[in-house]
Formats: sequence, structure tokens, C-alpha cells
Amino acid sequence: MSNFAPDKSDYIFDNPRQTSSREPYQFQIEAFTAMDKLKARNPTGFSSMLVLPTGAGKTFTAAHWIIKNYLNSGVKVLWIAHRSELLRQAGEAFYENVTKETLPDRDSYRTFLASSEFGRSVKIIEAKPDVVIASRQSVVSWDNLNYYIQWACSDRKKE
Repeated sequence: MSNFAPDKSDYIFDNPRQTSSREPYQFQIEAFTAMDKLKARNPTGFSSMLVLPTGAGKTFTAAHWIIKNYLNSGVKVLWIAHRSELLRQAGEAFYENVTKETLPDRDSYRTFLASSEFGRSVKIIEAKPDVVIASRQSVVSWDNLNYYIQWACSDRKKE
């Protein structure tokens, strides 16, 4: 999507609902169904692993499902990656998957990219994002870990 262009000065995105520009493939729809079944078995939380071959759209598939099943109901999401390119890719996937179909109960949500290249972890608290896409290095630093804990424990209703 041409509107998505994170750089060192632009790392907070208010993700508006838009019309879908990408239809999932049948194998991605099957992955959604499998994850729906896992979630139904344990609605308060579950662990799973999404396995698709290189280039098959793991990030798209996961972001699409997470928006629809968690962000739509106000659950915060922390997405961790180990390279800047993977942070950008996740940011783009979360940005482009905000549609009337994936986010029927909200008009938008906010994404924050955190790494040495993008936003600093200290800014997470004031940005009040729904999704934090962070490098593993920015999460594991002891000083930064406190910001992530504060963000995760903050009540959206009070914000």
C-alpha cells in the first residue's frame, strides 16, 4: 500500500478501516479456520504455530487473523521480530489488513513500531498503541522492559 512508509520520524500509525485490496488464498482461509478451532477450545488464551512455506504470506495470514480475533475486541498485541525488514513487513501487514471485514466493531486502531531504527520504547506509554511491533533487542533491554510491562498492564478503558 503506497500510504504505508515508516521511517525514522514516522512510526505511529492510526490504522483506518479501508476496503480490502487482497483476498486470502484458500490455504490461508484454511489456516484461519484451524486457528479459529484452537481459539474455540481455549477462549482465554492459547498457543499455536503458523507454518507456511517461504513467501506464502505468514505475516499477512497472522495479522489478518489477529486483527479480526483480538484487536477488534480491544486486546493489545505485541509482535516481536529480529530484523528491521520484518518489523516493516509486519507494520505493513497490520496496516493493510484493517478492513470492514477484519475490524467490524471499531473504526481504527493504533500501531507503534519500536526499535533503534524506529520509535524508542519510552514513547510506547504516551502513544497508547493497540499493537506494538518491536525488535527483540528493544524488548529485552531491562530499562525498556518496564515500558512494555506498563503498556501491557494499562487499561484501555481508562485511556
